[in-house]
Amino acid sequence: MLPALATRILRTADKRCLWKFAWNFGVKGTLSVEKFKRRIKRGEYFPPFLYLSIINSCNLRCQGCWVDVEEKDAIDFDTLNRTITDAKRHGNAFFGILGGEPFMHPELLDLRYGPRERNRIDAFRCGRANAPLFVFIHGGYWQRNAKEMFACMAEGPLAIGCDVALIGYTLAPDVTLTEIVAEPHAAIRWLRREGPGRGIAQGKLVVSGWSAGGHLTASALDLTEVDAGLAISGIYDVEPCRLNYLNDKLRLTPAEALAMSPILHLPQRRTPVTIAYGGAELPELQRQSRTYHEARVAAGLPSRLLPFEGLNHFSIMDELVSPAGGLTGAVKDLIVGLG
Repeated sequence: MLPALATRILRTADKRCLWKFAWNFGVKGTLSVEKFKRRIKRGEYFPPFLYLSIINSCNLRCQGCWVDVEEKDAIDFDTLNRTITDAKRHGNAFFGILGGEPFMHPELLDLRYGPRERNRIDAFRCGRANAPLFVFIHGGYWQRNAKEMFACMAEGPLAIGCDVALIGYTLAPDVTLTEIVAEPHAAIRWLRREGPGRGIAQGKLVVSGWSAGGHLTASALDLTEVDAGLAISGIYDVEPCRLNYLNDKLRLTPAEALAMSPILHLPQRRTPVTIAYGGAELPELQRQSRTYHEARVAAGLPSRLLPFEGLNHFSIMDELVSPAGGLTGAVKDLIVGLG
């Protein structure tokens, strides 16, 4: 695992960042350790390295972690500067700072697009003006998970020059599937309307989602605000979900299952779509991706089928997290194809 991680860092990280890391952590870090040893001999205790968590909340729920996820708090800039300045006086040169994005751009988190509690968006900017916007909709069979758990999905698209927006939506059984489908539509329209004032959603917009999010992606392709789509391991025929345990919370009727199945309601707009799935997924999920692609092709709609041999319903997402991953490449291909 560690050799693979080191190889990935060396292959994908900017060489200037690698050099700066080696200089600060290697050369200056060694000098900091020597100063630390001399302080110890004098009876002075101050660490050679300083790691700061500037926000006390986290998307993970690791057992035994100190992070307080109930009451959010953050270090202000003045406190951060004073802490680092004081550490430098003690000879420190390397600082690990965690939680930078929420600290630097709190105005881009939990953007409210609708009246319900989960009607919120987290946005992450890549630093480019008029960058394409990658909109991601999480999965969980429409009844679990949250946008914060999928923040890592921004890593690949950010690396190729996309801004990223993560959409939250209300879960079953609090609302029907019809209402759930309407919420990402409202979020995408909000991004196009309000995003430019926040420096996002001014370029091309690619909507994407995984699992149930793949279904919600396919359901949004007729929106004029959407330029392209990437549906990952999606559900395009909802009827099988009506016939199994998932319907305990979805409470689908035959009529709603029919109305909410994208394969039965192909879009009128010729929005290009890539349909991705893993070769080690459940046979039904593989079938649904292939069948949806075939239906689009038969209707004359632009569609690309992208299978990943050996990947399952979860490991396929590594291809979006990685800047060099196949799903990240698919996002890039869609954007290039839009011109």
